[in-house]
Amino acid sequence: TVSVLYCQRAEQPARCSLRAMDACPLTGASRVQALRFGSADGLPIVETTKRVAMINAFDASQRRQMQFIADVHRLWWARKFSELFQLVMSGDSPMQDLFDANDTPCLLRFVGLGGIDVVARMLADSNVNFDTAPPVNVISLYKAFIRLMTELLIVSPSFAWYLVDAHRAMYSNLLRMCSVRRLWESILSILEHTVSAVGPAILLEKCPALTSLLSEAEGVEVGLAS
Repeated sequence: TVSVLYCQRAEQPARCSLRAMDACPLTGASRVQALRFGSADGLPIVETTKRVAMINAFDASQRRQMQFIADVHRLWWARKFSELFQLVMSGDSPMQDLFDANDTPCLLRFVGLGGIDVVARMLADSNVNFDTAPPVNVISLYKAFIRLMTELLIVSPSFAWYLVDAHRAMYSNLLRMCSVRRLWESILSILEHTVSAVGPAILLEKCPALTSLLSEAEGVEVGLAS
């Protein structure tokens, strides 16, 4: 549905504004936006309901993501892993939207809202004790967030440079967590995509635990450069 409004010329600007406002089928900010594009030369003001719906949907999605990022940050550092597990793994979680192959802008918007930094700091958190068997939901959370960061590198490999520069501690902690067998494949995947984007950035001699793990792993070949 297209609404076309014609304004009178500028001799009577007040009447023009009121007449357009009365005739405009839109409401609130959309009505103001429609009037803003008016012309004193009497050109038509065109605003489609489809465009308004798209703007409203974008705003709603952005607010939903902002709240999700804030909740993830709050629950992680409060060590409320059970609540965070429910938030992330529920069927209607905003987390699921980030893996929608048909909505890549949703993932990039997550980055723009600061989600990449929130998740990177979580994965850099070295205070989670892996010496004892961690709860299953904690392992699932790590897998989910490592997968999210890997997906981001697949969509835009250039983010690997940002992560290596700004969040090197994340990689140090991921290497430490390689000893957790249930996380091995997830960590290997994000390391693979990082190295493919920025090149070797790990000194194996500084990671004895990783070197030992690689030597025990089956079907793994390690290329060393002098």
